[in-house]
Amino acid sequence: MNHGLYIAAAGLKSRSQTLEVAANNMANASVAGYKRDMVFYNIFNRVEGSPLERALADSVVVEEASTDFSAGPLQRTDNPLDLALAADGFFAVQTEQGVRYTRNGQFTIDSDRRLVNQMGQPLLNDNDRPIVLPPQGQIQVGSRGDVSVDGVLAGRIQIVDFADKSQLTKTGGVLFQAAEGAEAQPPQNLSVKQGFLERSNVNPVDGLADALHNMRTFEMLARAMRMMSRDVDQKAINEIARV
Repeated sequence: MNHGLYIAAAGLKSRSQTLEVAANNMANASVAGYKRDMVFYNIFNRVEGSPLERALADSVVVEEASTDFSAGPLQRTDNPLDLALAADGFFAVQTEQGVRYTRNGQFTIDSDRRLVNQMGQPLLNDNDRPIVLPPQGQIQVGSRGDVSVDGVLAGRIQIVDFADKSQLTKTGGVLFQAAEGAEAQPPQNLSVKQGFLERSNVNPVDGLADALHNMRTFEMLARAMRMMSRDVDQKAINEIARV
């Protein structure tokens, strides 16, 4: 049984997962509010078991993938329906699956005069209701999330934060679901900027360099597997010939 083959196979699997994460990050690099995913490895996971189990455990494997919640740079758009959270927190939106949280503040007005995101999901106020605007007027959003039309308050945007962001699971490109029992709380620092969008925190240059590095490693491991497979085949042929 070739121990090296199993190690190379485990390495290929981990690099394949890493490439998928890197490709997804690059695909969403231009999406407002997107948070990049990161991969962590485990190289000391030694276990008892069969030779295959020990070989896989002794090699580099993906231990977990997590989300980097660091803020992205702000981009000025001068669109009154574009909102950016310059500090902490998440916008709350209503989906068919329940409330979801996002840093993407690219909103529009639907046929019912509700503020909605690009998927038509309504932005919620602090009473868990959609924010409905009057037929016309100048829309103003204050730094605390108060939405007014011609000076008349239409509602306050629900903006919450989580002390432990590992309790948030990405359910879509820019949407997060809170784990059961996770407690939403008011942000310690709150600053809403109207006419701005938070860009993704993906650095395209670093992302491309990381993807190329992982691709080269993947190709190297694939070549190593092919070479070891040929050696195993040749050894088997020689042993059969001697018999």
